[in-house]
Amino acid sequence: MQREPMEGRHANDASQEHAYTEEETNARVYDGFRPDDKASVVLENVKVFDGDQEVSFQPSCWSRFKVLIWGTAAVLVVAAIIGLSVAMVETNKNTTTNGQSEAEIFPPPGAPPYSPGMEPEESSSGGGVTPEGVPIVVDESSDEDGTLEIMKNPPFNVPNGWTALWWEEFNGNSLDPRWWNYQYGYGEAEGLWAWGNEEEQFYTDSEANVQVSDGTLKITARREDTVLPDGYVFEYTSGRINTKGKAAFYGGMTTADGTQWNTVRVEASLKAPRPTVGLWAAYWMLPIDMRYGVWASSGEIDIYEMKNQFVKNNMALHYGGPWPKYSERFNAYENRPGGGSFSEDFTVVTMDWSPTEIQMSMDGELAFTLKSQSVDSKNGWYSKSLNGGPNSPFDMPFYIILNLAVGGKYPGDATPDTLTPNTFEIDYIRVFGKN
Repeated sequence: MQREPMEGRHANDASQEHAYTEEETNARVYDGFRPDDKASVVLENVKVFDGDQEVSFQPSCWSRFKVLIWGTAAVLVVAAIIGLSVAMVETNKNTTTNGQSEAEIFPPPGAPPYSPGMEPEESSSGGGVTPEGVPIVVDESSDEDGTLEIMKNPPFNVPNGWTALWWEEFNGNSLDPRWWNYQYGYGEAEGLWAWGNEEEQFYTDSEANVQVSDGTLKITARREDTVLPDGYVFEYTSGRINTKGKAAFYGGMTTADGTQWNTVRVEASLKAPRPTVGLWAAYWMLPIDMRYGVWASSGEIDIYEMKNQFVKNNMALHYGGPWPKYSERFNAYENRPGGGSFSEDFTVVTMDWSPTEIQMSMDGELAFTLKSQSVDSKNGWYSKSLNGGPNSPFDMPFYIILNLAVGGKYPGDATPDTLTPNTFEIDYIRVFGKN
């Protein structure tokens, strides 16, 4: 039976000598490189065998030309990639703050998305996951550690073992501009709409909303319209003030005389508004800058926060990482000592703050103690920031905020039954230090 010619072999006996033409030689290149194939590239002479006979093939000029073109293209691509990489590195060098790109800085600085103390229901503690990098935002301020001048001649009895560092007795007839700033509107300056909580008030500096008289500060919410240029109407006015850039405190702080205070006590006497619906009073603290990242990476302290019937004080610490995935919160919902509403009388709320521990008390009764993770690895506070220390974020100055909000996610909407005018009253705030 006659066989078909074998691929790669001559059909005659392999031992038979045969003179190959150039066309036959070109047809016998087995490795896929052919001079008539524009997709083929041959770099060197190709050596193939037909039986025991070696057949050589020398690449064509076209193949060599293709090598030159492709090689040049490859060099240009590599050069472009290297150039782009260098440009990106230079851009990062010119746009970083403390090692983080400005593009990663999340506004607004100095205000959490839910203030004070609110988090959405889907908020997660984040477990042990650490973000690759926490964006850093640093505000300009003059309340850095080591700048607070100790006040002299306190007009009250100082507890044994403590030194009075700063106080506000509200004994004048106006807010003291040495210590206090007004905050205005609906949160536009902070990058927020309705203060991030769907609140219904517009903050002003009117004496109808913020007044110092008869030895107390009075923050009053009123039912009165504020119409924005686009026609949107806020139906209530109220007040919000803070000490940012003027006075800030923390456990382990240093005063201007160089003294370091291992424990700092922040004490205030406050009286809640009359019981109602849709009202939210707060005395709280935020860090002077976002050095450990956006809220809640750099912390928040809620000392006196309550709503509506004002029968429970929501005392809380916020810490961990960026909201919502990595933020954490420690809460203590505490009844008024002796029972009843916080609207009935003034309550003295105290926070004793050391580098590794924060305690809060009301009228001398301990409400809670929380330690740093440096001493309580299981339950202690911490910061996920790559820039944080063992006691972060509560190892830097925090300033004081006082406000009375109307409506929003925490107390619920105001209604026709919401009592206005209604006043949040503060008798004093005092700060002590001891070693």
